[in-house]
Amino acid sequence: MTKRSPRSVSEEGGQDVGEVKIGDQVPLVLMAIMAGPQAALIAESFTGRLRYSGASLGAPLGGGVASALGVVLLQRFHSAVPVALYMIACCALSIIGVGLLRERRNQDLSIEYDEPRTSGQAPAAVVRP
Repeated sequence: MTKRSPRSVSEEGGQDVGEVKIGDQVPLVLMAIMAGPQAALIAESFTGRLRYSGASLGAPLGGGVASALGVVLLQRFHSAVPVALYMIACCALSIIGVGLLRERRNQDLSIEYDEPRTSGQAPAAVVRP
C-alpha cells in the first residue's frame, strides 16, 4: 500500500489542498460581501408585502433557473463563453434595475406605498425628520 501525500488532492490532478481551500473560500467571502448591502437595498426599496413576495419568488427562480440555464448553455455550445455572456447580461440587467430604483432613505418604511389612498387619508409618503 502506497502512502499519499496529504497535500495532494489527487494523483492525476495534483491540485494543492491550499488551492482548493482558496478556491472554495474566496467565493463565499465575496457572496457575504454582496449579501449585506443587497439585504439593505431590498429592505429600503420595497414595502413589506412586495419584499416578501419578491424574495419568495426570486430565490427559487433566480437560483434554480440560472444554474440550470448555465448547464444547458455549456452542454449545447461546449464552451464557457455563452455562460459568461449570460452572466454579463444578468449583471447588466441588475445594474439597470438598481439604477431605476427610487431613493427611499427618508421615508417611513412601515407604510405600504403602493396601496391606493382613499379621501381623508394622510399621504402615503410620510417623510421622517
